[in-house]
Amino acid sequence: MGPKNEKKDGGKKSRDGMGKKRQGGTSTLITPKPVVKTIDFPILQFPRSVSKSSQSAGIVIKKWCIENRVPVGRSNNAVPVFFLNVGNVVEIRQQNIRVPGDDNRWTEIVYIHNEFSKEKKKWVASTITGWVNELYLDPYYEKYSNDEVKILHPTEDPTDARQYMIWDGDVRYNMCGELCVAHIIKKDIDPKSTLESVLQKWKDSPNKGSFSYTPRTIKFGTNAPHLKDILELYPAYNGLIDGEPILAFRDGLKAGVLSWEGMKDRLNTHYLVALVVIDKTGTLIPRDKDGVQHWVLVEKVTRNGNRVELYNPFPNRLQEYSFNEFASSCRVSLSGLWVKRKRPLRSGADGAAQERPFEVTLDVPKPPHYQAQQYIDREGGKKTQLCGEFSVAYVLGKSLDSTSSRWRKNQPELMDMLTILKAYGSLSGDGTQRKPFTIGAVLDCWRETQPQLYKHHVVENRPTGTRELISILRAYGYNNPEDFVGFQAGLMDTATRKVLPSPGRMAKMLKTHYLIAGVGIDGTTGRLKSGRAVRHWVVVERMLPIGRHYQTRHFGGNGGWVELYNPFTNILEEYSYLEFTNSMSESGAWDGLWVKRQIQPLFKPQQALFPTAEGRKGRVGNAGKKDAVPKWNEEKLRALIEKKLRNGKAPERVLNELSRAGTGWSMEEIASRIPNIKKPDSAQTDDLEALTEHVCKNLGIDSIPPEVGEWLRTQSGGNLSLAADLASILRNTGVLSVENKKGGFTETVMPLLQDANPVTDVIASAFVARARDAIRVIQAGLAEEQKKAIEESTKKKSDDEAETVIPKTKLQIFRVRKYGDPIMIEQAGADFNTKAVSSNFGVIPLYCPEDETWSAIAKHVKLNRSDVDELRKLQVPDQFTVNQKMNWLIYSGEGTRPMWTGDENVDWKRAKEVRAGAMAYAGQLVTVDGDVEFFTRLRGDDPAKIRVPMKRIVCFRRSDWGKTHATHPYLVVKATAVRGDNVYNDKPRGVIYSPVMFDPRDFPFAGGKRVQAFYIPTAWLEPVDPSEIHIP
Repeated sequence: MGPKNEKKDGGKKSRDGMGKKRQGGTSTLITPKPVVKTIDFPILQFPRSVSKSSQSAGIVIKKWCIENRVPVGRSNNAVPVFFLNVGNVVEIRQQNIRVPGDDNRWTEIVYIHNEFSKEKKKWVASTITGWVNELYLDPYYEKYSNDEVKILHPTEDPTDARQYMIWDGDVRYNMCGELCVAHIIKKDIDPKSTLESVLQKWKDSPNKGSFSYTPRTIKFGTNAPHLKDILELYPAYNGLIDGEPILAFRDGLKAGVLSWEGMKDRLNTHYLVALVVIDKTGTLIPRDKDGVQHWVLVEKVTRNGNRVELYNPFPNRLQEYSFNEFASSCRVSLSGLWVKRKRPLRSGADGAAQERPFEVTLDVPKPPHYQAQQYIDREGGKKTQLCGEFSVAYVLGKSLDSTSSRWRKNQPELMDMLTILKAYGSLSGDGTQRKPFTIGAVLDCWRETQPQLYKHHVVENRPTGTRELISILRAYGYNNPEDFVGFQAGLMDTATRKVLPSPGRMAKMLKTHYLIAGVGIDGTTGRLKSGRAVRHWVVVERMLPIGRHYQTRHFGGNGGWVELYNPFTNILEEYSYLEFTNSMSESGAWDGLWVKRQIQPLFKPQQALFPTAEGRKGRVGNAGKKDAVPKWNEEKLRALIEKKLRNGKAPERVLNELSRAGTGWSMEEIASRIPNIKKPDSAQTDDLEALTEHVCKNLGIDSIPPEVGEWLRTQSGGNLSLAADLASILRNTGVLSVENKKGGFTETVMPLLQDANPVTDVIASAFVARARDAIRVIQAGLAEEQKKAIEESTKKKSDDEAETVIPKTKLQIFRVRKYGDPIMIEQAGADFNTKAVSSNFGVIPLYCPEDETWSAIAKHVKLNRSDVDELRKLQVPDQFTVNQKMNWLIYSGEGTRPMWTGDENVDWKRAKEVRAGAMAYAGQLVTVDGDVEFFTRLRGDDPAKIRVPMKRIVCFRRSDWGKTHATHPYLVVKATAVRGDNVYNDKPRGVIYSPVMFDPRDFPFAGGKRVQAFYIPTAWLEPVDPSEIHIP
């Protein structure tokens, strides 16, 4: 039986609400009833109306309404002049207009409203103009024009299917077959032909047979023999010319199989009239759905067999569908005809099928018997649930060039470089070659930063949610608030807080973001599918909306095209908009994660996360929710630690239990709060020999140069794990050469490799340059020290120069006297009014016995970039920002303030090193650990030396970073100043914190002879009751 397009019964009425009267059957997506509630319309003063519609390159801009009961209004009137409903298409006069007193953007529209007049008994068109909230309009684009075949007598109802016509005085609905034939006649025989002329020729034909023209056929529809009967009325198709011009659908296929390979050659020389199934909007749907049989004509197949261009009589226009949509819509019987073209298509117009390259690089080839490209061997077994991890790897891989370009202009800090090189897995173990960015690098990074999540999802082969994907992205610098956003939050209007996931909004969002979307796929082929399907992550690259589609509402066609990355095949694939959205959810309940394409990487320590119920079930998560386990407050954590210890549990067991309890605290944080336990993975040492031994053991060698060891200790702050990582990078980049298990310092730099990993090229080269220069300086300093040591050891020391033995006493805390104190005025000249000092910084010089000098500036130590970052962390914003405090503390130039950069053109933010003077802050605490008398001058202009009782100051070590003024006020003090009349000020830019004095054993010393310690006269100190201050 032929396709029968039954028209619904019912009287005439306005069709502005829901669009056309459609054919029988049900659609794939059910159109909901109109929204009852009317959207409010504010009283506003709009700009002056313009007479002509907004145009772009001569094309009228159109949009369509995506909601029901959307008011169209005018200036100073709260009563709308009209209401648009979903599907209504409007022309644009002005758009993106801001109106005073309102946060929305407004568009001036022109709408042609059609309504059936009972009085006139015909359809009447009226023009509506006014202003609409732009929120409810989406761009409207159709690739092909209407009325492909001319119909002289269409039905009057503008909402009818375009194939409906008046013939022999009656409305004819089932004209799809005749229109397909008329399309061929128009293209190949008579460009001026119409549907009526084809019908009349068929009706007037003298040759009558079983499939000739009859009123019943015109009413109920045609079969393939009817269409052949019409075609054979024309000499080109009657079989007398050029062999057999008409073939049955199946007979024209290679081996009778419907595939692109099976039909592409035939399609070059023939049209294909095929019987498909459509819904009530005229959209092709799968043949197993409840729909209507319908004839379409296939023009060609493009995009390597992915797109089918066909003529659809229902809208009387050309349309595009995916080949999968077309094939699944064809009847099982493959009813249809191949009709020979007058002019064959250009041979190979679409080219041969080209294999798309794999997007994410595998560390090792996939075993041949594994079905999906995302199936890999890892952790001793086959892993099948890595679509989320592959999706993140794709996003990161696509960002390599832009990320490396940004880092080429603004190099990150040294420790960030280490993080980057480890995260991107860019260097091979032996340092001989660069490696491309791989899925293995992503998984390795996740294992290190989130071991619990890695174990649960990778080792145990479980699917991931957005929470887990975010945790991977954070390790790569996606830590800015705007770097990712949940699917719904990304499509939320800021003014109304409405979520409107329209195709236009999604396409616009994709210009700046990737969309990691949760879809359903066929578990065997990996193709997107709706209904019962395997849940799966994909990455949407771009979207081209066509027609009118919005969640569950659609008005014909397949909605356009979506290009996406599919981890199952590990390639880019193309689907129609409807295929994509139906695979997400046919109900419109979509979810996913928007990830920004261009970011400014920000590296932060990661909070330990633990598996959740969401992650265990593999559900699609929502990035709008918190992406971490709620963190316990410290009181709750400490209370549970004490309770477990009181119950007799060993500290190590307590740590192990709480690390798995989902407290939100990292293992290191928990360990720091448990007494008598060694912190895991954070072993610390100030001993250069111990650090060197650890590094050598990690590298599998016997020794490293002393300058390299000193650099590792300086950069790592004594952290053994960090020192080992730095040493590995030095070896892999060639800075640390290894021969016969002995390390050597070399300036060799690995050559940059093209087509490898651009991040490696940029970061590794910058890392090498910075490390090499710093090690050079240390090398020169060590050589100078060794030379001086040899010279001094050959000299005979006089009795006065003999080394003073300083008895070590119990730690004591004192307060440094302030400016204006009589003792300080007399002995130190600490009187601002006499201008004994040239600045208003309240600092007191310290004594250096090695060359019997007092200096707050000439004697100084050097802080590296990491030290400056730690110094910044000490600052707490109050009425002044952290940057303002650091600007006060560190001077851009030579020693004018407590610390300085040494270059007036370089501030503390860009300085590779900063110098800190040998000084104590007046009015602040110091700790001393030894008493001694020195025979020296108190002031440089004193006529003679005297014996001065002094105390040795306990200085700030590298291992003290992390301590604060609240916990250690004698190590981390307040920076002070002094004004006229010796007014003391401990809040020069709010409260500014600084280490008491940097220990020259840890921080490189400069300015004369190297000192071992600093001293302060006992008289310059005031006693402090130790019971008032905590001493660890």
